[in-house]
Amino acid sequence: MKKLAGQTAIYGVSSIVGRLLNWLLTPFYTGIFEPGEYGQMTILYGYSAFLLVIYTYGLETTFFRFSTRDITKGQNTYGQVMTMIVLTTLIFTIALWAFAQPIASFIEYPDHSSWIRWFAAILAVEAVMSIPFAKLRLENRPIKFASIKILVILVTILLNIFLLVVAPAVISGESFVFLKPLITPWYDSSLGIEYIFIANFLGTFLLVPLLAKELMVARFNWNRKLIRQILAYSLPVGVMGLAGTVNETFGRLMIKYLLPDGFYGSGGADYATGVYGACFKLSVFMNLGIQAFRYAAEPFFFSSAADKNSPALFSKVMKWFVIFGALVFLGISVNLNWLGLLLRQSEYREALFIVPFLLMGYLFLGIYYNLSVWYKLTDQTYYGAYIALLGALITVVGNVLLIPVIGYLGSAVVTTLTFLVMAVVSFYLGEKYYPVPYKVSNALFYLILSSTLALGSSQLHFSSFLLELVVNNLAVACFIVIVLVKERADLPRPKRFIS
Repeated sequence: MKKLAGQTAIYGVSSIVGRLLNWLLTPFYTGIFEPGEYGQMTILYGYSAFLLVIYTYGLETTFFRFSTRDITKGQNTYGQVMTMIVLTTLIFTIALWAFAQPIASFIEYPDHSSWIRWFAAILAVEAVMSIPFAKLRLENRPIKFASIKILVILVTILLNIFLLVVAPAVISGESFVFLKPLITPWYDSSLGIEYIFIANFLGTFLLVPLLAKELMVARFNWNRKLIRQILAYSLPVGVMGLAGTVNETFGRLMIKYLLPDGFYGSGGADYATGVYGACFKLSVFMNLGIQAFRYAAEPFFFSSAADKNSPALFSKVMKWFVIFGALVFLGISVNLNWLGLLLRQSEYREALFIVPFLLMGYLFLGIYYNLSVWYKLTDQTYYGAYIALLGALITVVGNVLLIPVIGYLGSAVVTTLTFLVMAVVSFYLGEKYYPVPYKVSNALFYLILSSTLALGSSQLHFSSFLLELVVNNLAVACFIVIVLVKERADLPRPKRFIS
């Protein structure tokens, strides 16, 4: 538990610092671009999430599983997985470049085929680098992992500022005029949001020299028997990842196509997508915790599987995950009014009411990740694919039915429902194939408590912002006190020293 908590903290700090730095681009973008333009960017990054799953097709999780089966064969597994992902990435990237124009027309951006090519290049680097990052996690090297992640994000942010603020100011003669001869020959102000994608690619490409050592130790390997075994394990994981991406992004993408004309007045579908996408960013803090936990927990679960006490350990991990997840949900929900000020244009704050639904949905997703240990450890990953496909079905049907009726609220509600169903189904199947003594009543208590406190807080109205801040956060303090009292027997006790 200490090891998992420590590594989760390191991954968490890096994720929090990195995502906060990255999240600062949200008020930056919402101050520069109109909701319609921001909606275009939201849609494209939604599609890229699908493509990244296809590029990696479950090889990260597979690498952990095969490397921990027999540690002496870990290097062979690493070389084989790297060989596979480099070859398939090359094929996928060539295909995207060749069909960039038809793809751009299909998603209704026919004049922007260059956007598809930039995303193909970004995805190629991210896919190949995902395996060296997995190697760092397997080797318990979270500090190097975290440092590289933060550095890349910092560089990407600086490139965004340079390309979207500094360069236009130089061209217009407002500031840094001495740089004008250097920037004028290549800068094209008409590219607009395309400079976001260019900055993303340049920042991502920095991973190549930063992970050069991990890349250099990979040896080309072509073992047909091992490849068949890897694919038998990874493809269901890939299907699971693809279906999971449907669950996370389908609603954002489909607002553009399912929302009736005039549903939000004069704002069109891109406008609604931009508003939803900006408010969606406020759920990032829950995603941070889940991502940090996944980075640390996946290799932890595999390495702990042989321990006879692992079911009890997994139960304890779940209990504390739910407690901290419920606390994050409550903390953000009661502070939405001032967090919403980070969205600089008032139009973006129209959808703040959807954030609690998204937060709870991602908390259920985190619970599902905890529960998914059973099919990964029993090599029954096809069950994970079935569960994810069930979730995808709920997502697609739910969004098709609800978005035309209640707009982007429908997408947020479906997110919560989808991940709840996936968690419940995984729990019942896990009880059959890999029983873990989860404290279900304990988890339900904290989920209901945090939801009740958040709902009660939303019904209160104050004339003073400071009074609202204090009273709402008393709910957070109340939750913490209840945890300390209820879980006092399981909390670490200070050491006593006898003189």
